[in-house]
Amino acid sequence: MFKTELVEVGDSLGLVLPDALLSRWNLTVDDTIFMTETASGFMLSPHPAETDTPAIPYIKTKNTAASSANSPQARS
Repeated sequence: MFKTELVEVGDSLGLVLPDALLSRWNLTVDDTIFMTETASGFMLSPHPAETDTPAIPYIKTKNTAASSANSPQARS
């Protein structure tokens, strides 16, 4: 866990990220980080969060009719 403070940045607020965190994530000026709301607050990540929409797997079967019925195009 890292502790940080909010600082004024013009008319907005910003977070100062500790050097240890910047090094661990290999972050530099102008890099993008993502903030996701959670039940207990929020989470910062160098990667975008997974979407709420589950992926529809393509299931290949011996029966081509069943296979195409399970394809993402057939489910659209």
